[in-house]
Amino acid sequence: MTSKILRRLFHSVLVLLGLTVVVFGLLDLGGDPAAQLSSPDATPQEIEAFRHEHGFDRPLPVQYLEWLGRAIQGDLGFSYRQGVPALSVVLDSMPATLLLIVASLAVAFLVAIPAGILAAVRRGSRFDRLVISGAVFTQSLPTFWLGIVMILFFAVNLRWLPESGGGGPEYLVMPAVALGAFQVGTYARLLRSSMVEVLDSEFVRTARAKGLSRHRVVLVHALRNAAIPVITVIGLQIGELYGGTVITETVFGWPGANRQAVQSITGHDMPVVLAYILVVGTLVLLTNLVVEALYGVLDVRTRDKAAA
Repeated sequence: MTSKILRRLFHSVLVLLGLTVVVFGLLDLGGDPAAQLSSPDATPQEIEAFRHEHGFDRPLPVQYLEWLGRAIQGDLGFSYRQGVPALSVVLDSMPATLLLIVASLAVAFLVAIPAGILAAVRRGSRFDRLVISGAVFTQSLPTFWLGIVMILFFAVNLRWLPESGGGGPEYLVMPAVALGAFQVGTYARLLRSSMVEVLDSEFVRTARAKGLSRHRVVLVHALRNAAIPVITVIGLQIGELYGGTVITETVFGWPGANRQAVQSITGHDMPVVLAYILVVGTLVLLTNLVVEALYGVLDVRTRDKAAA
């Protein structure tokens, strides 16, 4: 198990390095950073001095290797726009993004897990058909469209919630629901299908034959095994959410890291963009490790294989 984790860490480091190389190249394709970062009334001499000061006059591979050497020492540079450490810019806004992700997952779990279990237990019923139809409907709703509709209805017309921004819990309600709507459909359908398959398995019939209560059979024996494919999808979607909340953050004016990253990209603030890539990549790595650990808890076969 230890060797597997070490291999995973090694591969993840290579992926992070590859991402930084790609980002470096893409940002260079965006034009002359010195001209874009200088003031509109800057003279050619001032632009050239700015280019030399920040090393933009050096070959791109040299710029990258110099940045990588500083990054290994924990120095990710300073934001060109804000004049503060690039890492602090990302870390200051990342808690808002993580809060939004956790809130959206909470919304999805509270709705999808009971709905998926009940639909599987009552398969073929009206409730089962309603869950399947509702799951397809929520998956088909664009997040930006749902967010705009919610703003118009709950903020503009009813004035129950603030339109945008960050602050108290009332600012989190609409972004969390809009972001969690798609996940509700995904998790409910997947859990329902997995539960149906597990409920027809031999070990569930054996548990029923032993006289175990229906609740224990469903919630302990069946749910534990049915949750394995769901956890796989959750792990993948959390990785996507780290960088995929940008639309929700933009629509609701949520002060998250993805919104900050987009502003840094348009502003050619390379140190902040690279710091964002490293932070998000690390979060994805940690999420994958947690998912693999959960496999060992839920699936005895995975744990035995790792031990062997």
